[in-house]
Amino acid sequence: DPDHSKMSYGTFSTCDPSERQWEMRANDLEIDKVRNEGYGHGVTLAYQGVPFLWLPYMSFPIDEGRHSGFLMPVIGYSNRRGFKLGIPYYLDLAPNYDLTLKPIEYTKRGPFLDTEFRYLSEWDRLMLDVGYMPKDDVTDETSRGYLRLQNWATFNANWGATVDVHRVSDDRYLRDFGDSFQSTAISLLPSSAYVNGNGGWWNIAIGGDTWQVSDPSIESFCPGGGSLQGCANPVVYKPYTRLPRVAFNIAPQRYGGFEAGMESEYINFHRGYSLTGRRLDLYPHLSYPIESLAWFVRPTVGYRITQYD
Repeated sequence: DPDHSKMSYGTFSTCDPSERQWEMRANDLEIDKVRNEGYGHGVTLAYQGVPFLWLPYMSFPIDEGRHSGFLMPVIGYSNRRGFKLGIPYYLDLAPNYDLTLKPIEYTKRGPFLDTEFRYLSEWDRLMLDVGYMPKDDVTDETSRGYLRLQNWATFNANWGATVDVHRVSDDRYLRDFGDSFQSTAISLLPSSAYVNGNGGWWNIAIGGDTWQVSDPSIESFCPGGGSLQGCANPVVYKPYTRLPRVAFNIAPQRYGGFEAGMESEYINFHRGYSLTGRRLDLYPHLSYPIESLAWFVRPTVGYRITQYD
């Protein structure tokens, strides 16, 4: 009928008939335009006429919408992990959120589960990536993995929040499991969380920042040897944790031909085996902008007040 087709030894492709780049060949092929899905048994995928993958059964979408099902396998090799084979499965849970499960087998290290959850609403956007390995056959560590949480939330027209958390189980994780030179070269992983507000003449950010060392070569140490505890002059490469951190700014306000504004910041600095303290910084300023279409001069006078504790 107009909505259902059945073929024996048929082919399917979304390419232009005159320029077919890829196609699917199947012993038995069904096309369901009501569900916008296709089903094939004995499926061979081919690109430019060259077959590259065979599957005993495959379901696939025939429109631009999202559908649950298996994605293309992930295959790779490295001397640290051995041969890598992953078969992702995509779950279309709802119009505004989904989940991808990617079980991976590393021949040298063991099974690994990679997950990605995405959520979207009018006021909120969330992305959560979690990877977990119960036991590493090389290091014999009980578990290894990573966490990446990103969230952008809007409370109302003036207030919102941002969260970005990036953590790994140990400082060698990116070296062992990074898929690119860029990821394996990362030495520090930043994490932050802020509540942000803004008005017609002001803006404020309240939150904090912290870091995780992801490179074993820059771990803290005592130059004289021995324990860090009680070391007179320890070497610490990790940046200071800033918690809390409050930044309050007054946008330049016009008074006649003058503009007045202020930037201010309060931070509590904390780091193990290091001098810690707090800093308050204020910078009120007054300017007199002289501008035209081709040039500008903006003489400014300000006074910086900085207090350390």
